[in-house]
Amino acid sequence: MSIDCVWSEAGEDDRIIGWARRAWDRLRPFSNGVVYLNFAGFEGEHNVEATLGSNLARLERVRCEYDPDGLFEAASRRP
Repeated sequence: MSIDCVWSEAGEDDRIIGWARRAWDRLRPFSNGVVYLNFAGFEGEHNVEATLGSNLARLERVRCEYDPDGLFEAASRRP
């Protein structure tokens, strides 16, 4: 499940973001706790690690071998 909101008025930010967060809080008990990898970082780095689970170490080895300079890493995660 993905809760997506689109709006054009900055004055609506708090109201619409608040609605989305409340909707997620109410629906979370019905989820299995797993998040889509593309969305994992929205709630913090710990969520990325939890989502990847046992694959994290393997993916880190692959990244180090094929992208040692971090070219394909998200700009926000680059050193």
